[in-house]
Amino acid sequence: MHNSVTLLLARCFVFGGVIGITLVLIEAEGYAANVLANTEGAVISRIGLATSQLTVVSISAMAFSSTGSFLNSILFEIIWLAILSMLWLAAAALTSNRLLLLQQTLGADGCYALNGS
Repeated sequence: MHNSVTLLLARCFVFGGVIGITLVLIEAEGYAANVLANTEGAVISRIGLATSQLTVVSISAMAFSSTGSFLNSILFEIIWLAILSMLWLAAAALTSNRLLLLQQTLGADGCYALNGS
């Protein structure tokens, strides 16, 4: 009995931490898209925003699903979290590529070119 309660609490803390970090990343991705929308030639990648929204919705569904549902099965959670981790890796790769393209677009002025100064 004690081990199952400990595992349930650990699962809740991990899922809560993932949702908290994902909400921060939604904010950061939205801000970056807003800044880059006004930059000529900048590429805006939406995969980070889509991945973070998908993570919040799916992790919330897994965390609050009933005990006997397939969303609570270990196999489903492992497979789905592996898929989400691949999406996060793709989002990170595209974001780093986007930063390189932005540096080339802005040139020597750097971030000062965003302000117009």
